[in-house]
Amino acid sequence: MHTSILALALVLANVAEISTMSSLNHVQARRVLCEQSGYHELVTDFNGGDYSNNSALISNATYYLNAGQRWIDQRWSNQQVRKRFVTTIPTGAWSVSIPLLDYVERVDIWDGDDRYRLAQKTEAELRDMYSEDLFGNVTQARPKYYAEATHYEVELLQNPDFDSSPVIIDFPADGLAGLLTQIQQSPGAWIAMGGEQSGDGSAIPWSWANGELSVSNYGAGDSPVVAQYVGEVAAGDVTVTVELGGDGEGSVSIWIRSVDGTTSEFQTLSHVTTLTHTFEDLGAWSIIQVINTGGDNTVISGVSVTAESVEANPLPSIRVPWFVTMPPADKTYLLHVFGDFRMESLIDDADTNYWLQAYPEHVIRAARLQLEMDGHRNISGVKAFKSMLEDDLERMLAEDRFAFISGLTPEEAVRNG
Repeated sequence: MHTSILALALVLANVAEISTMSSLNHVQARRVLCEQSGYHELVTDFNGGDYSNNSALISNATYYLNAGQRWIDQRWSNQQVRKRFVTTIPTGAWSVSIPLLDYVERVDIWDGDDRYRLAQKTEAELRDMYSEDLFGNVTQARPKYYAEATHYEVELLQNPDFDSSPVIIDFPADGLAGLLTQIQQSPGAWIAMGGEQSGDGSAIPWSWANGELSVSNYGAGDSPVVAQYVGEVAAGDVTVTVELGGDGEGSVSIWIRSVDGTTSEFQTLSHVTTLTHTFEDLGAWSIIQVINTGGDNTVISGVSVTAESVEANPLPSIRVPWFVTMPPADKTYLLHVFGDFRMESLIDDADTNYWLQAYPEHVIRAARLQLEMDGHRNISGVKAFKSMLEDDLERMLAEDRFAFISGLTPEEAVRNG
């Protein structure tokens, strides 16, 4: 009884706050969605005043709020979503991410003195125009073209400069199968194994200090190898660079393997300090190995692996639009992207954005539309909310046009009727 009275008091205490609000933040929007829809289970404990998301549900209150925002974004284009995004293209760079981008109107670069408009191309057209190996190998100049990217170079390795020591282990008794298993159990870590300093198997010939990995190979036992599991990498070109410390004595081979060990490629590096090799049209793979094939004083100071594939990143991340700008920049430029941009997704409790500030009721209605559509599969409910939202958008468009003609902001236009 006392719990119910307390819960009711908590709700009543905040009624004035919600009812007089002209804007909402994320946690307030979750509460209003539950209030108006009647589906309190979308949050943890509505009656108890806990409006955090119900952790037992993926399609919780935030899910429907963000889905509602996307519904509005997809049907609305005006000065609130048409923006200019500015970022830097440093010397040598040829790709850049553009978060929240939906539609591109134009792309410019500025070198500090002059502004240049970039011509739009497809990525395939750029590859025909610049046939040299990878995009990063093209001669640097002022960028002239841009393309929305389906592929981009991504660094795959963790700890590429051996800033920390690899995990040094004995070579597994079950050979290659055990090696692959061991590597996959430690994704993103270098694993050093195999080899003997002498024929009696008394020592593993690895040592690490100051970012350099030293290895000896006297021809006894299995060849020493340092390997890393980088994740499921899609088929495509892969570029590997190995740097040897000291004077480049000794020799190593580069191996790239699929998870089951059936695919391998290699390139021998011998008596040079740096080798960069591109494996072209490589199949899907997961493991990079650097094997000491001879020499008693081989020092590895760095290994770099890049792939031109959007699927190559071993660490899952939110997909954002990427541009390729060609040729690679010969100096630092500012990139200006004009277009339509989505509103920021709601994540933290205090998050808000333009829609929740200016039209919170529209976001709630759009979220309820998604709830009727996907949660309830209620056709009549979908039609009702869609009709209301279309009226809302029509009114917003009229306000925006009046604001454009009169010189007022949309908010000023609303206040002035």
